[in-house]
Amino acid sequence: DNLEKYFPIYALFKSDRPSTDQDAEAQDPMKIAVKTAIKDQEKKLIELTEIIKREVQQVAEKTVEKVQEFSDELANTLTPKVVNKNWDTLFSVSLTGDDEIPVNKRGSGVRRLILLSFFRAQAEQQAVESQKNGIIYAIEEPETSQHPKNQKLLLDAFLDLVENQGCQIMLTTHTPVLVRSLREDNLRFIKKNEGEPDIVVCNENNFPEIIESLGVLPDHSVKVFFGVEGRNDISFLRTISKKLNNEDSSIPDLAKAEDEGRLVFIPLGGSSLDLWVSRINGLNRPQFYLMDRDNEPPSNPKYQAEFDSFKAEGHKPWITNRLELENYIHPDLIKADYANYTGDGEAFENVPRLFAQAVHEKSGSPKAWKEIVCDKEKLKKKESKAKKKLNAFYVSKMTKELLDAHDPDGELISWLQCIDDAL
Repeated sequence: DNLEKYFPIYALFKSDRPSTDQDAEAQDPMKIAVKTAIKDQEKKLIELTEIIKREVQQVAEKTVEKVQEFSDELANTLTPKVVNKNWDTLFSVSLTGDDEIPVNKRGSGVRRLILLSFFRAQAEQQAVESQKNGIIYAIEEPETSQHPKNQKLLLDAFLDLVENQGCQIMLTTHTPVLVRSLREDNLRFIKKNEGEPDIVVCNENNFPEIIESLGVLPDHSVKVFFGVEGRNDISFLRTISKKLNNEDSSIPDLAKAEDEGRLVFIPLGGSSLDLWVSRINGLNRPQFYLMDRDNEPPSNPKYQAEFDSFKAEGHKPWITNRLELENYIHPDLIKADYANYTGDGEAFENVPRLFAQAVHEKSGSPKAWKEIVCDKEKLKKKESKAKKKLNAFYVSKMTKELLDAHDPDGELISWLQCIDDAL
């Protein structure tokens, strides 16, 4: 019992479950919501309870008096006692959509998504109440009944949980779509070795065995492989290319190309099983690589060696002329929401940190920003949230006019048009 206090919450979400809004995990968070609402009105409810008790007690006492008229002996054995149930037992909660269709009548994929959210709410509430050290989510086959787009959304949500809330997530899957988006060092292959389970770290040496196990087939529709540094860069490029394509059809919509399977993003932090399969089957497809400069001139770019290597192999690599992709967002978009934002569009200013500072200071937090800067863990989380919002929300506000003004050399558009030629 003493050791258990130091353990994290362990929450298992099974794949074979009814997935309705009356399921235990779904009901528990809703019951918590009911209890919270009742607690907020506790004073009024106690007063109401006492009024009802008094009135019922009076009726009960008069009843005993009438019984006494018939028999003193019988009346002496009767004692009026009024007991009320807990208020939270009087409420039952179910969910319906805008079209008044209950969750229980929705498709199994939608039900699982909603139930998974309840499941998370319950685990987080339990962690708060027990003051445990974080949460381990174990989720069996999250792709069950899900559209491929929803599978990607789920995985993005899981990765955000790990990055921003300090929890750990374990997934089991047979689906290459999920595997593709994870770093190689996050993957484990489980197989039987002499009848016992053997957990193997994934690497290029055991890829053929993994591929055979998953039943992955080479995808001949792929036209382009595009290597970038991470998830935020993918979000940036998908969002801005889609926005620019709406204004100028000569600029490709990379989001559409990826959804159609013509383009595959490669997070440079790890390998992709699908990419590997395509390579061994001789699908001679062009490969592009985009890396942040990170170092201000006259220092060499951080990834100069990788750039030279990609170029020597006959691929098309680029290094940004600015610090990183966030530096291609026009600062006026941020200043429209945060007048205290101090960035002015310089090529090598730290946009995520400046934005995180503006958000923190506008929030009215009693903590000074310099205290946050001294706490590496808090600073990392704030910058991570800032990068996510910059690469999704603010990039979606960019227009070709703003980009032309902020990137007069047309660097970003030249990359996109080069990929369009390959597509």
